[in-house]
Amino acid sequence: MKREELMINDMVFDYTNSPVKVCAVGQDIVVKNSFRIGSLEPNELSPIPLTEEILVKNGWDFRDRQYAIECEEDVQGIVELSRDKDGYYWSINWDEYQIIRIHYVHELQHILRLCGIDKEISI
Repeated sequence: MKREELMINDMVFDYTNSPVKVCAVGQDIVVKNSFRIGSLEPNELSPIPLTEEILVKNGWDFRDRQYAIECEEDVQGIVELSRDKDGYYWSINWDEYQIIRIHYVHELQHILRLCGIDKEISI
């Protein structure tokens, strides 16, 4: 992965294919899981593919051929993900944003943060 793709709290795979959370991005990338904290190079990390199982596990409801989650109290609306042949595209309050495709968990986390939603993602 590239350093520029990552933000603090992103979930990615480490070189052992274990999910880790990014804690700091600098010369090295500091990551942690439930067992350890350590520094890794970007080439020792890989993105976690976004799957329907991950969406369901994290509270997304399947309705009207889309996955949806209610925004938090201070943000009005619904974020929806629609699947097509090239990943997911997202919408908030039914305004579609098809320019940005979402293929990985960290990309979904970025979209949620931009919408003001601070949601932990479980893998």
